[in-house]
Formats: sequence, C-alpha cells, structure tokens
Amino acid sequence: GYAAAVAAGLAASPLSLEYHYVLALLPAGVLAARAVARRNLPEGLLVAAALVLLAVPLVRTEGAAPVGELLVAYPRLMAAWLLEVVSVLTVRGVPLGPEIANQGEGASADEPVPGA
Repeated sequence: GYAAAVAAGLAASPLSLEYHYVLALLPAGVLAARAVARRNLPEGLLVAAALVLLAVPLVRTEGAAPVGELLVAYPRLMAAWLLEVVSVLTVRGVPLGPEIANQGEGASADEPVPGA
C-alpha cells in the first residue's frame, strides 16, 4: 500500500524534479525487503532495475521525440512507474515469479512436530 502510494505520487506529479525521486528509495527499500524475505528473484530484479534507472542521469532531448526515445529520456519517471507496477501487483497478490523454497535446516512452522 505505502510503496504504491509514493510511487504513484512521483509518477503522476507534474512537478517532480530530479531531487524528488529520492523519495522513490523508500518504496524501493520496502519492495526489496519483501522480495528478499519471500526469496522472489523476479521481483528483486525488477526493483533492482528501478534502482538502476533512478541512478541514470537525465538525457535532454530537443524537439519532438519518438516514444522509444521518450522512455529513455526520462529514466527516473520510468523507475517510478516500474515501482508502481511492482507494488500494485504485490499488493494484489499477483505472483511476479516463483518463490524459492527455504532450503534451511530444521522444521518449518507449517510442518507438524513429530511426537507432539
């Protein structure tokens, strides 16, 4: 919920300047922690891609540009939209990829304890 609201605000705001995108680090951190906890590699990679786009400098273009160039010209906006999509899908429970089962030692909380 929180990550979706912040990412939507950044993506939809007409006044978002470069320094406003520091706010995107908060939902990225929330989503990254969730991906690590659930061991969901695709979700983690999407968040990592958004972080890379946040770090890319803004490329200024003159005049009208084709759609492909507009996507490349505004990497921080694309990062905000990517975080928005990932957060909305995770809030709705849509799987973004297979979760890796925990291979650790010991019994999980779902398994019955023998002899109990």
